[in-house]
Amino acid sequence: HQHQHQHQHQHQRKVPQSQSISSSSSQNKSLPSPHEHRCLTVPSEAVANDGRDNADGYLIVHTNDMLTVDELTPIDPRSSDAATQYEQTFYQVVDVLGQGTFAQVFKCRNVRTKEMVAVKIVKNKPAYMRQAAIEIDIFRVLANDPTFSMSNMVSLRSHFTYAQHLCLVFDLLG
Repeated sequence: HQHQHQHQHQHQRKVPQSQSISSSSSQNKSLPSPHEHRCLTVPSEAVANDGRDNADGYLIVHTNDMLTVDELTPIDPRSSDAATQYEQTFYQVVDVLGQGTFAQVFKCRNVRTKEMVAVKIVKNKPAYMRQAAIEIDIFRVLANDPTFSMSNMVSLRSHFTYAQHLCLVFDLLG
């Protein structure tokens, strides 16, 4: 039990004071309490990647974890992500949206813009990383094809690497 407690503190990331979250803001009603640190990954036991991944290769993620991004790679050069790709970005984990064969998807808040997005964190396994790279390439080709309309599909905005995991940032639907 003590090992698990130490592990939780090892992964806890705090919002810098200048970016603290106000619970009274109407924009933040769906955010977890700033003190909440609930594990969203199953199974939650850390066994790889310096105590960051479980046995299946999933990154172990908790509510309020901060995904720190030093450089975003935008899919569409005309997107708002392209304008800020070299600025450090923080995504605050709000909740889990789903877990599949090769990735987990989390509802996250861009701390700088306050925008809610879906961040897909791919398993830390070569085959799944290659599959995600193909997915990125397909979205890039479609986004840059003026004859193709993206209006009826989810939009991949950007991607980045965090803790040896490829992460894809999508518009949050619903």
